[in-house]
Amino acid sequence: MKGDDAIYDVIIIGAGMGGLTAGALLAKDGLKTLVIEKHSIPGGYATSFKRKGFWFDSVLDAISGCHEGGWIWQALKRLCLEKEIQFTRLDPVRTDSFPDFKFDVKKDLNLFIADLQRLSPKDAKGIAELFTIMKEIHHAVMTLPADVVWKDPRIAKKYPLFYKYKDKTFNGLLDEYVRDEKARAILCDRSAFMGMPPSQVSAIGMATMIITYGMNGGYRINGLTQKLPDALAEAIRKNSGSLLFNSTVNKIIVKDKKAVGIAAEDGRTFYAKKIISNISAKKTFLELVGRGHLQNEFADKIEGMRPSVSFFLVYLGIDLDLKKMGLTHSIGSYPSFDIEGTFSDINRDICSPKASLELIIYTLTNPDMAPKGGHSLILMTKAGYDYEKDWKGCKEKEAEGLIKMAERVIPDLSRHIIIQDSATPLTLERYTGNDKGAAFGWAQGVDQVGLNRPQIETPIENLYLTGHWTIPGGGVESVVASGILVERKIIKEMGA
Repeated sequence: MKGDDAIYDVIIIGAGMGGLTAGALLAKDGLKTLVIEKHSIPGGYATSFKRKGFWFDSVLDAISGCHEGGWIWQALKRLCLEKEIQFTRLDPVRTDSFPDFKFDVKKDLNLFIADLQRLSPKDAKGIAELFTIMKEIHHAVMTLPADVVWKDPRIAKKYPLFYKYKDKTFNGLLDEYVRDEKARAILCDRSAFMGMPPSQVSAIGMATMIITYGMNGGYRINGLTQKLPDALAEAIRKNSGSLLFNSTVNKIIVKDKKAVGIAAEDGRTFYAKKIISNISAKKTFLELVGRGHLQNEFADKIEGMRPSVSFFLVYLGIDLDLKKMGLTHSIGSYPSFDIEGTFSDINRDICSPKASLELIIYTLTNPDMAPKGGHSLILMTKAGYDYEKDWKGCKEKEAEGLIKMAERVIPDLSRHIIIQDSATPLTLERYTGNDKGAAFGWAQGVDQVGLNRPQIETPIENLYLTGHWTIPGGGVESVVASGILVERKIIKEMGA
């Protein structure tokens, strides 16, 4: 591209779900839009791949925000894609499997609450009070902009419970209302999907996630997850936007404290009125922008922030009939009720006796992802990037360990494997560019949520963030929300 062809209204770095959402909406708004992506396909973590007749979604489990009014629904509605992309609401949302005890998290929030109260009658009143609090937290988060709900003192009067718990951990919240170890374990079951143990993860983040899935549902895309990013990419093209794959950005060009363009690895330069980064915030600011354009306080803050946990994943194509075995689509397998302990060995021994395991069985909702009579599934466990062993040297052994763990749920699994592949935190980092293979951007502890997280508007004029390195946080619905929010800001500023 040369001359006028290299000048855009908006350039988006990274074709993850936040960047794609922003790009598709801005292109529909009539802005000349370019999305530039290092990988060969769009979607970030929301991608799919095939191995010998078996299809796999790279890493996703259930997603939220697909109901009418949800963030994903809003984006699809705006783009006239709500009939093209169809979803299946999951029930149960998840099954928790403990030694000699299983619990289905039903899709109906009231049934979920009632099941917890039956499980622990002594906590029945406390469980009801806990969910009342979490509902108010959820309402505040989903109703008000982050820069309002987290700092405007007037909101404290309207949402006092949000303000009471905004600086507390989820354990801190549970300690006031629930004592039973089984009930606590179930309520903490998805702390892995917030990337932190219950003693560290934000009470606001966990409460919002629990209520979101309970009130509005968890979903799977009918077909492959890849259908969603592909549809957004096509929406960009249909509205005269451009996507450039297999291309890495080396620099964000800053002049007079304003972002004005980007320089690609192949030597090409592109200019725009607005730049959106959907990639790692550390890479965005410390490498592409450079410290010379940043205040030391801001640069130091970015440098000191912690990425979330990563995962080790084993992809299996098998010839067992898992439906006949009575299994559900998403199973968390735990060696005890100590959810906190499942995080303790992630940098030393990911298959230790304390480790938990996630089993995601896509073919129970999308049977066409495997040959007839077979199933596609992922085994997943938390893993530190700085694992003390060499990943290349230990990957096969760790995969065997994970398969053995999975045989607590699927007996004799190892004898029915047709195809096997795996991914380490390094694999996730290589394909997506996420620092240390972070699954959810920044770790979602109390000190890294809300206004403690980098905001969509940055200290560099005309440079914005989307994705899980900004607000609202990790997860597909949240990053899609960030894409919608940045589009609103840009349209308002440009008067388009």
